[in-house]
Amino acid sequence: MDTVKEAGPNPCPPTIIGVGIGGTFEQAALQAKKSLLRPLGTPNPDPELDDLEQELLAEIREFGGDMKETYGVPVEEIVIGIQNGVRKINIDTDIRLAMTGAIRRYLVENPSKFDPRDYLKPAREAAKKVCVARFQSFGTAGQASKIKVIPLDKMAERYKSGDLNQVVR
Repeated sequence: MDTVKEAGPNPCPPTIIGVGIGGTFEQAALQAKKSLLRPLGTPNPDPELDDLEQELLAEIREFGGDMKETYGVPVEEIVIGIQNGVRKINIDTDIRLAMTGAIRRYLVENPSKFDPRDYLKPAREAAKKVCVARFQSFGTAGQASKIKVIPLDKMAERYKSGDLNQVVR
């Protein structure tokens, strides 16, 4: 870590850092070790998630995309983070991959179509499929009724008053 700190924004490649998300030092260290020791370009160790990743990439490539391999944080590591207090999870890359593949497929299979209202329908369905899978994995499926609705004007007041300022302890 000293080398990373000293190099700052100008490290000499290759630079690889293992990242672990966990509530205790032992959990975080174990996850960091797993991510560091996982060879670059290797598939997700979870067969179901690897299948989904490969399916999304294959669809993009099949219909003319030049998408390189992409691997995010394994879902099992995200779940450990959630269990230990992480509350912001970004699944945007998975959603964009799904939508891109669906749009490419639609346009190849329907070359005379050009209306976004047509090709965005399968893109939305592909995004929905990814969201449902992630929500189920993360334990958030079916929890929307527990969210307390706060009107926009009330939220604006809370921001203005400083009630929502970040507090670092």
